[in-house]
Amino acid sequence: MQFKLNELDIKKFEKLLDQKEKNIFVASLTNEIISFQDRYFNQKNIKDSINSLSNLYLNDLEEINVFKDQIKLNELDIKNYINNPYINKINKITINKNNYHLKLNKYKAFELFISDEIEIDKNNCYKEYTNLGYFNKDFSYLSLDYKNDVWMLISPNEINTMNKHIELAHGNILTFGLGLGYFQYMTSRKNNVNKIYIIEKDTTIIDIFNNEILPQFENKDKIIIIQDDAFNFIKNNMNNIKFDYAFIDLYHNPNDGLEFYLAFKAIENKYKNATFSYWLDTSLIALVRRIMISLLIEQYEELPSKYYNKEENIEDKLINYFYYKTKELTINSFKEILDLITDESLNNLLKSFVFTK
Repeated sequence: MQFKLNELDIKKFEKLLDQKEKNIFVASLTNEIISFQDRYFNQKNIKDSINSLSNLYLNDLEEINVFKDQIKLNELDIKNYINNPYINKINKITINKNNYHLKLNKYKAFELFISDEIEIDKNNCYKEYTNLGYFNKDFSYLSLDYKNDVWMLISPNEINTMNKHIELAHGNILTFGLGLGYFQYMTSRKNNVNKIYIIEKDTTIIDIFNNEILPQFENKDKIIIIQDDAFNFIKNNMNNIKFDYAFIDLYHNPNDGLEFYLAFKAIENKYKNATFSYWLDTSLIALVRRIMISLLIEQYEELPSKYYNKEENIEDKLINYFYYKTKELTINSFKEILDLITDESLNNLLKSFVFTK
């Protein structure tokens, strides 16, 4: 990859690189702050608490301002969650089997948590905003624990981040990952949904779902469970299912979801009549964009090709792939850089990525 940028475009490029580092900084700090045990706020100082916590973790005024600028603080309406049709049904059941235990966890009043997907300002160097939410009273949510560790949960974050996928789902749906069946329940209530095929390898989760959760479904006849590993199913059985919409939810967060995201992107071309939908897709494509921007930095600094022969993880595989796909490019303007990192451009590149596990 060669760069032939004028002085103004170089400054714009440098701003993009700077924003990428700010995005990573804010995401990392947010996760650290909300994991801190003493995170109880009262109504009078909740916004001041952001300032206090910023000062606790940061000494640099510029960093504090970056963090505060890229945080969106939202008071959530508790009625939108306690009246959720799934919550109303499933919170009445008890599960305690093979070290799995369904219980209620609690957000205290004015306790902060990540409430939704990140928001991205594509017109401002892809600045990422983190959504933090809170309630003005205590709120309980469902959590399935395995050996006292949280395994799956139905929190406001899960509900909010699945809304758009539920709205788009139609026809015959193929879902990867069962969880507590939230997506499956909500889509089964839709008139334009016929069948929901669920690929799940964990037999205990399937038993819990079949015995405790599925009986609560009004449209349980729409549900078909296939016990299989996702990658084995893709390789051997996916062609046997006729589906209109695929929903992939096999991960807990974007970082451990990247491998699955790339695997499914690589097979989308084989099923051109189906829509593929990914939980946390905004965050996933943001991770992909960061990797592409890292490559742009390296190529701007003229890193040699031998650097792209080593693959220790999925990020290495992706950056190497991007290198070989773009090594003949000549970048003449900042606009060409922006064109390369759009959602559409990145997704098109990913569809020819050869995934190997």
